[in-house]
Amino acid sequence: MPREERIINISEMRSLVDFLRVAEDVQKTKEPTLLRQDGELLELRVAKSAKKSRRKGQPIREDDPLWDIVGMAHSDGPGDVADNVDKYLAEAYLPNEA
Repeated sequence: MPREERIINISEMRSLVDFLRVAEDVQKTKEPTLLRQDGELLELRVAKSAKKSRRKGQPIREDDPLWDIVGMAHSDGPGDVADNVDKYLAEAYLPNEA
């Protein structure tokens, strides 16, 4: 059964409070309402959420901006562990030569 369109003549509203009641009803029922004034119709409906969708659990694509930061920094100190893991393990476990 098709829903019956709700049309409200807003030129008869006496205050902003009346209009806010209509807006609150639209928000509560999630049903669009047509507003009529001087023969013109305007549809009042709940706006869709502006939240950004997140890609959860998906691999990073080649064109992802994250790749722009890869390799930006280089360190010769303790932060270069991945490059020198064997050297640092040897230094940690072998006895110091005096």
